[in-house]
Amino acid sequence: MRLIAFLVVGNSSDVLAGCIEHHRALGVDEFVILHIHSDDDTPQQLERLSRGSPSIHTVFASWEEAMTVSTYDLLLDRIRNELSPDWIVRFDGDERWLVSDGTLKEALDQVGSDVVTAPRYNAVWPSEAAARHVGGHVLSADDLPLAAYPVAVDFAHRDIVDVIPWVLTKVGPKSCIRAGATNIGFDTGGHYGVDHVSRRQVPGVSCPNVMVAQLAFTVRERFERKLRVLGSRWAVLRQGWSEAEGWHWDRLAQIYRQGDDAIRAEWDKQFMTPALARELVGREVIINATDAFGV
Repeated sequence: MRLIAFLVVGNSSDVLAGCIEHHRALGVDEFVILHIHSDDDTPQQLERLSRGSPSIHTVFASWEEAMTVSTYDLLLDRIRNELSPDWIVRFDGDERWLVSDGTLKEALDQVGSDVVTAPRYNAVWPSEAAARHVGGHVLSADDLPLAAYPVAVDFAHRDIVDVIPWVLTKVGPKSCIRAGATNIGFDTGGHYGVDHVSRRQVPGVSCPNVMVAQLAFTVRERFERKLRVLGSRWAVLRQGWSEAEGWHWDRLAQIYRQGDDAIRAEWDKQFMTPALARELVGREVIINATDAFGV
């Protein structure tokens, strides 16, 4: 079996090398990396990694290009035609697929569906120093405290994130697709498989021994850069998203417009102890990733 990873990265210098090595250890054969925008040295890292390994293929695009389904579809066609994959797995530079036993290849080998969706949980760090430490490493489930009992935020009640930090809320899954199902692609976030023509979601199956950890809040500088990039471009990108799809990005763009103090205040909300998380939510929400499979 050949497993190809399709990544989207930007401002990812602190997690990029670790992300690649982590997924190599899970059985990924080659990486196709779409770079969107960086204010750090991610482009230089990508160029070095691509020169050093024939299994890493980098495509540079603008943020606007990378936020379109057509760009993803073109890259998927290239992956299918040039790299002969059996499965294509989709994730971002700050995400890590985790398998409770064996490799991701072995897990996918047992699947009878064309689409696999894996639940995705935010890693919750006791300190920024702890978050900085893990980004460049291959990780096991033992290394990751996850918000594995997330708070679901309904679109109609989205103001809950003013009280409950985003890191404790439910985020969309990530997906793998069988490459031979050429009528199936990814949605723009890689959360689901979608039909190429109708753009409707294709039902997927979940594997109880597979999930994804998002290392979204590793360092303050990357978070601040993300908000600045998003805030300066969101007015143009917004027209392609419905209100229900884009409300979280709307919120981040609004924080950006309020200035540096608001950005730093939002960042500070993301770090907490498990005890504070219990106090905010009213129940246990953070557990070790080893205990989160099949939750």
